[in-house]
Amino acid sequence: MILRSREALRGGPRWLTILAALASIGCATLKLPEYPTRAPDEYPFVGTSDGLRVSLDPLVVSKTSEAYFGTDVLVQGILPVFVHVENSHPTKSFVVSRAHVQLRGGPAAVGGTSKENPAAEPGRGGEAVAVVSAVLLSPIGIAMAGKMISDADVITHNLAVRELQTHTLSPGKAAKGFVYFRVRDGAVVLKTLSFRVTVLDLQTQGQVHIGIAAK
Repeated sequence: MILRSREALRGGPRWLTILAALASIGCATLKLPEYPTRAPDEYPFVGTSDGLRVSLDPLVVSKTSEAYFGTDVLVQGILPVFVHVENSHPTKSFVVSRAHVQLRGGPAAVGGTSKENPAAEPGRGGEAVAVVSAVLLSPIGIAMAGKMISDADVITHNLAVRELQTHTLSPGKAAKGFVYFRVRDGAVVLKTLSFRVTVLDLQTQGQVHIGIAAK
């Protein structure tokens, strides 16, 4: 019901207070902190090969997901994994991409395997999904509908900009970002997971495979 101007004036300060409160809610913008980079020995998954070190940190706790993404993506069937890659080789350069990070172990992983030493077996792991399609095609889109539009925009934007991109790492360089995997349910046990990361050695034009299991 739309109030006429005279009726609105009769409401006096009460209506002004309500309008001010609504305006403040609409202007509030969800602010999400950056995910911190840690020392290599503080990550639960670390693998090295030919001077290249890959550190991974799966966000298996809902509160952590909510803190850095603004929503619990895990309960919506998406597992975010923070990836930090450092090249300490004196002369070689490597190409790293989210498309070549695989979730290998754990019964919750879509396409995963629980075989012994699954990280050593190529071609059997869950592939990373592009964050935009993951958000649009999964129930997370429905979950975000209950939030303010501005919040949903911030959440989607943060998922996208924090995704690991393709990087060429020259000696001494590093790259970081998230890789997203679909999982069958929200109950992911850290110690059951393992990963396989494949990078391109630009000097030899060969692939370097790094199998990484939990410490």
